[in-house]
Amino acid sequence: MTDEERLQELKAMTYADYLLTPEWRERRNQALARALWTCQWPECRKKVGLQVHHKSYTHRGEELDQELAVLCREHHQGFHRDYDPRRQK
Repeated sequence: MTDEERLQELKAMTYADYLLTPEWRERRNQALARALWTCQWPECRKKVGLQVHHKSYTHRGEELDQELAVLCREHHQGFHRDYDPRRQK
């Protein structure tokens, strides 16, 4: 399979399936390392329960660094609760 074929496969799969791929695991680990394994929410320095948040899903499978944010579980859930435009108010 070519890189382009694999990229198309990643984009076609469900988001839940994508999060189980080795490609996502690698991008996730890169984001965590870039953030020094620390929540990037202002004034939060937690280093446990970290999750990598997609600011955009446009480049799934080839995410840009600026499209990913490392957040602790609390701030990730809070973001989706308070700011996610996809959420019904």
